[in-house]
Amino acid sequence: MTKIYIDADACPVKAEAEKVATRHQIPCLFVCNGGLRPSPNPYVELVIVPDGPDVADMWIAERAASVMWWSRVTFPWRPKRSKRVRA
Repeated sequence: MTKIYIDADACPVKAEAEKVATRHQIPCLFVCNGGLRPSPNPYVELVIVPDGPDVADMWIAERAASVMWWSRVTFPWRPKRSKRVRA
């Protein structure tokens, strides 16, 4: 399932991410160490992580890594890279 993960501690585009999640009906997870009000939007979930440097980043990376591993196992082919055209 597609999800949007946002490190919301200092993200300047939280409102825009919420609009995109609503428009496309995709769950959006705002990951922070506190200080944000929960959104009434049913597509937005607030995840509170412990204080510390890069804790939100690590939380997101752990979940993204499991998704990337799963997709590599399920779809072992790699998309072909397009050749760059030099001007």
